[in-house]
Amino acid sequence: MPVTFKQAPPKKVVEAVKHVEAALEKVQDAMKVDYQQDDLERDVLDLEAIQAQINEIDAQIFDLKEKEKALVLASVPIEGRVVAAIVPRNSAPETKFEEMVAGRLVTIGARRSKRIITDIQKIATFLGDTFWSLASVKIGDIDKYLTFSQRNEVLKTTHEDRRGVVVHSKTD
Repeated sequence: MPVTFKQAPPKKVVEAVKHVEAALEKVQDAMKVDYQQDDLERDVLDLEAIQAQINEIDAQIFDLKEKEKALVLASVPIEGRVVAAIVPRNSAPETKFEEMVAGRLVTIGARRSKRIITDIQKIATFLGDTFWSLASVKIGDIDKYLTFSQRNEVLKTTHEDRRGVVVHSKTD
């Protein structure tokens, strides 16, 4: 990869960079030549084993997330009953509470704050050009709300350097 500078670098630096780039090219060429079929087969088998482990972990994570969702849903009504039993009605939202119950200290925090934007156009007016550097729109939302031709006017699709590789198990 070529190195770029904002100002003209000293000649010694230019020569050193050229030397390093040339050496890197030689190493890359040597790697291409020495990479034999048995190396490829070994790498494919290693990659298959790694991908199998990744898939297993993904499945475990999915199962754990599903269990977490169920537990959170089960805890909501119980938390509500505990809060209702400990926190007096009409208490200030920022007030915190502590109480010993069944030999355990129960702490109830202040009510959480939630802020929502009520006038995005006014924010844009207040911020001026800064607004555009702060604002963000999800690509999925653009896909939902713009027509195909509108998307072509405002989106650019590029391809990353890295390609996806999947090793499929051998079938008999």
